[in-house]
Amino acid sequence: MFGKRQMAIHRDADRARRIGRVAGAAIGIGLAAASVGAYLSGSIQLPGASARLQTQAAGYCGSEEDQRKQKERKLMTFPGFENPIYSVHDGLIIDYTDSLNRLNEGLPGYTCISPNLIKAQALTESGGKYREKEWKEDPFHAWLNDPMQISNKDSFPKGALGVMSGREKRECGIPEGGYPELREVSPAGKHAGEWDYRGTGIDAGLSIESGIDWDGHKRMKFDANCNVTGMKTEREMLEAYNGKKEYASKVMNLLRKGYYRQLPDHHP
Repeated sequence: MFGKRQMAIHRDADRARRIGRVAGAAIGIGLAAASVGAYLSGSIQLPGASARLQTQAAGYCGSEEDQRKQKERKLMTFPGFENPIYSVHDGLIIDYTDSLNRLNEGLPGYTCISPNLIKAQALTESGGKYREKEWKEDPFHAWLNDPMQISNKDSFPKGALGVMSGREKRECGIPEGGYPELREVSPAGKHAGEWDYRGTGIDAGLSIESGIDWDGHKRMKFDANCNVTGMKTEREMLEAYNGKKEYASKVMNLLRKGYYRQLPDHHP
């Protein structure tokens, strides 16, 4: 059992990790300085996570092939998501997942979470809504601004944004007062039937970091005194993240297709 004192130390380390994130890691893709077309063409690169995270010794998760790709700042390419735009967040996902794994490795029953699972989850959340030609006309697309869908109204006040910002009733494992950088984030509204992220304060870096932390939170099992007693399965974690079993199945199926695609005898 992970008792109250250890949990307090764990929360303090978590708070320090998040407060210490470099502002430049918050991508904030407003596209004022560059067009979506430049991102799609690969002529400019999105910044990675903070230097603090990048200089840590890597503790990558997964098979040898997975770990090799992570060292190259790459994750798997999933069927239906071959366009380079779907890989712009790979570095952030790798860094923040690795950071979470390091933070939680001493918890009862903890096994590392694969960043490929997180990428499959992010693609399920926000990756498949628009055709490429429409991205060039829509600078507020979810994949570029809020890939883990943290700021959607569905996440406020009862969901991730409300709980993690401290504006909703505190849950076990969330620091008292929530995470400061989420307190200024406002729920996204709708414009022409789609989420509109202008003025919300969300960006891709903050979305990915917070989504991964919400996964980590939802994976923990607690007793009545908020002691960590174990871990849920990855499927159970995904169900808790979204609240729907079919969501977990969709993410896991996409992950399986990604691994199947890597098999030597696979022919697309």
